[in-house]
Amino acid sequence: MASSQLDLFNANEEIINNEDFNIVPRLYKKYINFHKILFEPCFLDKSKSESDILSETINGIFKDRQNVSVGDVFIQPLEVNADYFFGCLHKISEPDILTAIKKTIDGSNVDMDELIFESITFFYIDFSTLGLAVIKTQRIQSSTEYLVRLIEENSLLHINVVPFKKSDTEIKNIIATGMNVSFYNADKNFISIEDLKSDDCEIDSLQLKIKFKKTTNSFVKNLIDKYKKNNTVKKLSISTNTEDIDILKNTFTRQVSISLTKDFMKDLDSIMRSLRDELLKIINT
Repeated sequence: MASSQLDLFNANEEIINNEDFNIVPRLYKKYINFHKILFEPCFLDKSKSESDILSETINGIFKDRQNVSVGDVFIQPLEVNADYFFGCLHKISEPDILTAIKKTIDGSNVDMDELIFESITFFYIDFSTLGLAVIKTQRIQSSTEYLVRLIEENSLLHINVVPFKKSDTEIKNIIATGMNVSFYNADKNFISIEDLKSDDCEIDSLQLKIKFKKTTNSFVKNLIDKYKKNNTVKKLSISTNTEDIDILKNTFTRQVSISLTKDFMKDLDSIMRSLRDELLKIINT
């Protein structure tokens, strides 16, 4: 299938050249999750590679459609060809009944009945490596599940999407800048917790979020040795300047600075390149 781009990817020149839209780009920090697409048992053409099968399937799904509804979101292709799929997920929600929206010019109210709140996030699939990168957002939970449903509800394929993981050796060599840990049972050695108990309350769990001034090279290793197999630990993660790493699952999410403006049309190429480049860094590491 030839490369197909929607008009969203090619903004009208009249709009772009308008001085009102000539906004200087800024760097915005976004978290990206990285996944591997795996084929589950299903009928496959043995004469073709999994990469070709996935490419042909997704290109076929969007051959005559500009978007596909999956549950409460719709998935839109922004650029699709034989090598990759760059698209976005849209989720529409109504404004909260207790929200008031006003104009910045005069402070007057905007008619809520005329508004629709639309949350959007972006993803990139590299067909040759079966790699997937998705911008993380709280507005659209479990983005990867929608992508799995997109394929399974519109083809005979069955797939699974699993996060890329770091090895224990990789994690032990990380210099942590922060830590987030929560316990199923509060440790009696915390004096502040003892103070709370004196006020006749019963502690169910304890969570600590710590930012470090400095740590030694052996800090993370010692942290893993002490807590990873401790059944009182509910959650244990460390952070660096660019990543959050889940120690218990060996999964991670990466913080990336993306150049964005308030003109949505201008940002698509920057978003796609960021997703693609970060995904290839993970795959080639």
